[in-house]
Amino acid sequence: MAVFAVLLVVLAGVAYSNLSGGTQIAGALFANEKIERLKVEDPRLRFDLLEKISKADYTFSGRDPTKPSRPRVEVVQRHVTPGPIGPTLPPTPVEQPLVFPYKYYGYKEDRSGKRRAFFTDGDSVWIINEGETLMNKWKLVRIGNQSAEMEETGTGRRTTTPLEQLPGGSGS
Repeated sequence: MAVFAVLLVVLAGVAYSNLSGGTQIAGALFANEKIERLKVEDPRLRFDLLEKISKADYTFSGRDPTKPSRPRVEVVQRHVTPGPIGPTLPPTPVEQPLVFPYKYYGYKEDRSGKRRAFFTDGDSVWIINEGETLMNKWKLVRIGNQSAEMEETGTGRRTTTPLEQLPGGSGS
């Protein structure tokens, strides 16, 4: 009920302000603001220009300005010699196949089912788990029975290297 009374008082104030001219509230709100008038050299109406415009002859173009429509476009036929469109781009480089420089020559599976792969470059041997990296460049993604999937860490490209038998070895 109190809210209704407050709204009624606000309504009465707005109605009084509008009926009495409304300049009191506007004057109180903008009393500190200086009004700057537009600088017009000759504010009188130019009847000579109005008369000139009213005597202008209007020709109907066939288009109703109250309805949306496309403007008419004239098509001009030109003979154009075919040539390259746009700048010529250099040929895209052919991506070189990914070369994995190490040999995958076996794996070992422990009792929990976790596999470790064996890699060699001929001189050194590395034993790594899935998810680990080899020489900070190759990530071992998956160890399979016949191959290992490797990912080059710098580019994210993947390759599969087959299981190879070493001379005198038995494989896995």
